[in-house]
Amino acid sequence: MKKLQKTSQSNKKEVRRNDILINIFVLAVTLVLVFLFLELFFRFYVYTVFDKNDDLINFIQESNNSRLAYELKPNSQGYIYDKKVEINQNGERGKLYPYGKPKETTRIVFIGDSITFGFGSLINESYPYLVEDSLNKKYTNRFEAIDLGVYSYNTVQQVESLKVKGLRYSPDIVVVGFYISNPEGDFNRLNPQVPKRKILHATITSLSKHSYFFKYALDTFRMLGIENDFSDIYDKNSKDWKNFEAAINDLESLSKKNDFKVVFVIHPQLYNFDKYHLNEYHNTIRSLAESKGFIVLDMLDYYKEYDAKKLKAAKQDYSHPNHLGNIIISKEITDTFIKNNLLAKY
Repeated sequence: MKKLQKTSQSNKKEVRRNDILINIFVLAVTLVLVFLFLELFFRFYVYTVFDKNDDLINFIQESNNSRLAYELKPNSQGYIYDKKVEINQNGERGKLYPYGKPKETTRIVFIGDSITFGFGSLINESYPYLVEDSLNKKYTNRFEAIDLGVYSYNTVQQVESLKVKGLRYSPDIVVVGFYISNPEGDFNRLNPQVPKRKILHATITSLSKHSYFFKYALDTFRMLGIENDFSDIYDKNSKDWKNFEAAINDLESLSKKNDFKVVFVIHPQLYNFDKYHLNEYHNTIRSLAESKGFIVLDMLDYYKEYDAKKLKAAKQDYSHPNHLGNIIISKEITDTFIKNNLLAKY
């Protein structure tokens, strides 16, 4: 009798174990099928253009300058949003110019982050290129634009880049491309070459290249921060703000010492212009820049007549303008040069 009870109990445990295994198998198969359905849905109905060639890591390298942290890798290339990116031998995106300035030439150095770099745009769609092209068509004198924009650079890094690289070109005008998060103090923010982030970045990049569903989930996660008020980095007592303000003061000193004019371009988030939630920070930056004698151009004033969705480099990208956005930027920069007599000698 006891043997029969033990056998019965053993059989019940075996049945329960089998039921659990079957349930796990059914759940796994269900999850796989759901994932495949979502993958097919996003592949064919959501993404019309998919940045399967996001090779940012290929053209970023560590810098020997601790204030830069990282920089563009000379003679490298890759793709962003399926747009080819080539870095010249001086470690810049754009035409290669000698450091010595030729006679009868006006040099314009652009500093900034990925917006200035032309993230998601071909080189001839970026606004530094378009400004140079427009000026050379309008005037007989030669203009040369040097694009020192680097993905995710903050203002401290941008001014440092001007010091160690930009001044070698003897600029007549320096155009600062400012984005609302630029006072951010993390010098390695989103730097894929930082060792502790390298594996994570490689994994995320690989999944983003091969899975449309994963990319959508990642883009949605990033979008959750679109309503961020940035109050932490705009706190006047914070370390980030103090470092930012010091960089602005440094830029003012450099402009006076090296006799160049500064045009300070504020780039807005490409999101809901009718109820734009970051006006307070735009005004703060405008006041600070104008107090230093910089010429300020706030692109929000010129974007408002457009639907923000029409200006984005990609559907889930709320920072980087597409070709149309860059055309608008380049036009307003060129007009600003003219209005402020920066081209008076021509």
